[in-house]
Amino acid sequence: MMRVLLIEDDRMIGAAVEQALKDAAYAVDWVTDGATAIHAAENEAYELALLDLGLPMTDGRDVLRHLRALGRRLPVIIVTARDGVDDRIDGLDLGADDYLVKPFEVRELLARMRAVLRREGSGASALLTNGKLRLDPATREASHLGQTAQLTAREFALLQALLARPGTILSRSELERQIYGWNAAHELRTPIAALSLQAENLDPVDLPAAARDRLAALKQGMHRTKHLLEQLLALARQEAHPFGPGEMPPVSLDHVTKEVVADLLPQALNRNIDLGFELVEPLAVPSESVMLAAMIRNLLDNALRYTPEGGNVDIGVYRQDGAAILQIEDSGPGIESSDMDRIFEPFFRGAREEVEGTGLGLSIVKRVVDGLGGSIALENITGIGRSGLRVTVKLPLSADPGVTQDKRAKAST
Repeated sequence: MMRVLLIEDDRMIGAAVEQALKDAAYAVDWVTDGATAIHAAENEAYELALLDLGLPMTDGRDVLRHLRALGRRLPVIIVTARDGVDDRIDGLDLGADDYLVKPFEVRELLARMRAVLRREGSGASALLTNGKLRLDPATREASHLGQTAQLTAREFALLQALLARPGTILSRSELERQIYGWNAAHELRTPIAALSLQAENLDPVDLPAAARDRLAALKQGMHRTKHLLEQLLALARQEAHPFGPGEMPPVSLDHVTKEVVADLLPQALNRNIDLGFELVEPLAVPSESVMLAAMIRNLLDNALRYTPEGGNVDIGVYRQDGAAILQIEDSGPGIESSDMDRIFEPFFRGAREEVEGTGLGLSIVKRVVDGLGGSIALENITGIGRSGLRVTVKLPLSADPGVTQDKRAKAST
């Protein structure tokens, strides 16, 4: 099933377009602001985006610029009330593939979508065949041995997903993702967010000490649930769309690492942990910024969780033997040698279960590193009066020599 990212802040228009697209057998992810649209485009795979220009948080033009900067080919149709010639020229020059002015008829929108998808060679209207089975996306009809059947939207989506990847075994989760899109993630996040807000609203209320303790326990439980959910969704995204390093644009490893460190610095300061860089060099690796940040955040979050108060977490980002190295050392207890072989398994927490966590962080890290064509090694730090864990991630370097300059070699000459 073709997946469409619908970016529209008007609730009535968005709901109507979403339903029309679903009736036409498209899977639709509907977002209502520019920031969420950018996040969706960075983390999901779409065949087409429908973009309104007048968006809250991030303007539609800025969203379009960001989509084009991702390095992926994503067709975009601007759907807006701005009907001036200058607006149309500006939108097309920014990289839009088509421009449709509101109000419009759904039939015209669908026709423009089919035209854009044909130009992209996505096969939106080409017959799908397997042996004597034929599927016509334009009419949503399936035929076999001279018999033709009109399919429902869900039947069409399921058969299209199977015919698009002949000879491939698709899991139930993959098929559900093709048919339903990512709405399940929103449906999971929404009740947790609502509960969190309700709990926060109780902060100014004068409560007895016992009730205040129960409220604190409730908040802690919701925080753990939210963390587990985000880890599960990150794992699902990586499994659903495993990109190879050759398919991704160069991303600054040092910049992303600095951003993650800045986000985690308050957490480190609260426990008097010295979090900082031993060495940092400008390096670029083929990746996606969100994927790279998720990997680094999980590694640093683990290091901070297991490092005792007053300890230290040291970070190195440098070039070595033609590869990009991210190294993180903490002063925690390390990992039991008996747990090393299983430490990357989902939900495995090993012998040190007294520290709060989900057991998914290192599993996500391993899958991201593998997807980027890299490697990861864990090593316990031992010595007189010293303990800790050293994590070394090795990733392929981007081809840009200006970003991957080996400053270490210069410093040693």
